[in-house]
Amino acid sequence: MSEEASFLEVIYGSGETAYLNLNCQICHLYDQLARLCAISSDNKVELATPEGKFIHLTNHQSSTQQAVSLLTNRTVMVPVVLTKEPEIEVISTPAPSRPSSTRSNSARSRKKDEEDGVFVIGEIRYRMVPFLDSEVLFTRFPNFEMQLSGKGGSGNKRTTSRRLSRQSSMLKSRSRSGAGITPA
Repeated sequence: MSEEASFLEVIYGSGETAYLNLNCQICHLYDQLARLCAISSDNKVELATPEGKFIHLTNHQSSTQQAVSLLTNRTVMVPVVLTKEPEIEVISTPAPSRPSSTRSNSARSRKKDEEDGVFVIGEIRYRMVPFLDSEVLFTRFPNFEMQLSGKGGSGNKRTTSRRLSRQSSMLKSRSRSGAGITPA
């Protein structure tokens, strides 16, 4: 009897396809995915379903468990690059006269970050950008909306086509200049 091959189909770049072996350790799969996306050591790579739900591969990137224990065989995934944002120096300012204005400014700041695809993981801010051309992404995966699972299992959807298009353009310009993220 022959055993069925376990693999993951990854659609990336301008629509290229890579098949990654799921019969290896998660740490090796993560390394292969990072090489595929040509990310620097400061950045991370995540996998998202065609609907945009994250697998949270970064939480297991050092695991020696078999990748098939985390990922479903023969599924299609989109890599999402998590680019480390520069640290912002906080300048001390006098406290506002109304405490509620602090909350609303903070909420506005968080909302703007989320709309721009910036999220905090641990203490570090990351910008999340699908590593797939925006036209290909929306043609092939029309229901794609990045979703970070929050507490209680509720998904936080954080995507607009205009933002993804802008971020895809940023990736293209970085790859043309030879800096940043380029497909392997």
